[in-house]
Amino acid sequence: MLIATRNRARFLPDAIATALAQEDVEVEVVVVDDASDDETPELLAAVADARVRVVRLPEQLGMGEARNAGIAAARGQWVAFLDDDDLWAPHKLRRQLDAARDADATWVYCGVVLVSADGAVVPMWGPPDPRTVLRELLRRNVVQAASSCLLIDAARLRAVGGIEDGLSTPRDLLIRLAQDGPAAVVEEPLVAYRRHSATFISQSRERAIAEAKHVERKHWGLALEHGVRFDLDHFERWLRSERIRSGRQAAEARLREGRRAEAARLQLLTLARSRSWRDLRRLLRIAAGERARTAFRRAVPADDAPSADSVPAWLSAQLHASAANG
Repeated sequence: MLIATRNRARFLPDAIATALAQEDVEVEVVVVDDASDDETPELLAAVADARVRVVRLPEQLGMGEARNAGIAAARGQWVAFLDDDDLWAPHKLRRQLDAARDADATWVYCGVVLVSADGAVVPMWGPPDPRTVLRELLRRNVVQAASSCLLIDAARLRAVGGIEDGLSTPRDLLIRLAQDGPAAVVEEPLVAYRRHSATFISQSRERAIAEAKHVERKHWGLALEHGVRFDLDHFERWLRSERIRSGRQAAEARLREGRRAEAARLQLLTLARSRSWRDLRRLLRIAAGERARTAFRRAVPADDAPSADSVPAWLSAQLHASAANG
């Protein structure tokens, strides 16, 4: 399995731990360090597990090329990607290998849940039907958290060309995989996608849109054959909603740290983007201070409040362990 990373020392240990905790499979974890300049090199040097191999790039090449370096270094029959800030269920790979065998598939995806910055867990819409996944991918990116939910036959991954140079998002790869061979799906949520203010989507909205337009142009003829057109408007609305949610969560995080002025500034920016009464009430609650928090909290419920049914048991255990470790 491949973990491409850059300056994510805060999250990386959890990702490596969930990769090494896979049950009933033999694993090799290739961590590609894309020239990190934080504590990541020291963190990786301290990993004592022989199943972990580190490839350090001397200069920053971007996530696409870092993943390609990992593909080149991988020695297993199957390749799985794990983003450095995401988490896996301990039975993730076993379930996907079984699904691939049962369906005679060359690639597999799975269900996903979202974990917000404050630890709330939110189900995401279910994964698409493998029989229609190509057509759906040509319309919109329907495989959630694809960089962490894929398992791919290594020979087929190399045959389709790996990650296209410069692309940070995997939709182009998904389309090529769907053209190349049959897919399988495990509908159970086996991946936890962590939402925070430093995600690619949160920090690189313009680049994400540019990549989406590039993929649309590249596969325009194929989409025409299937009678569909990429819904760029839907993608831009989703990016906007992600930016707003990230802004809310960043403001809440600064407030918990006692940095009320910074929390108010971030919430004001979020209000300017959303223009919603809910964000106005959030701003007023932050401005009012600690003594007014309880009164305002009932009027401003959390966007991502978890329910007992929405949190897989494996994820509850991992989040508890992560919180205990700091």
